[in-house]
Amino acid sequence: RSLEDEERELAEGSGSVRRRLADRIARTTWIGPNEESLPVIIDDAFVGAEPEELFKLLDLIVRLSSSAQIVLMSSDLTVAKWARREAAHGIIALFESDGAVIT
Repeated sequence: RSLEDEERELAEGSGSVRRRLADRIARTTWIGPNEESLPVIIDDAFVGAEPEELFKLLDLIVRLSSSAQIVLMSSDLTVAKWARREAAHGIIALFESDGAVIT
């Protein structure tokens, strides 16, 4: 699916945070005359998100990462557990701080 498809789908739904995220990533994916791709860095942006919405956001990030490099940094234990599970299946690359402790 293209970023345009993602934006169209989100524009029809109620996920305004997801819609803004997809829009922001779409605007930063191809910049400049040579259409260079820039990485998108997301730093603890989903603090306080309800679990159902959080997993939808994380799923969206995975889908959008097929056309943009996305770096997600989080100290949220739920996000860390999700990331370990996704990394174990080869879906994402996971880099953890040496001092990270997840229970």
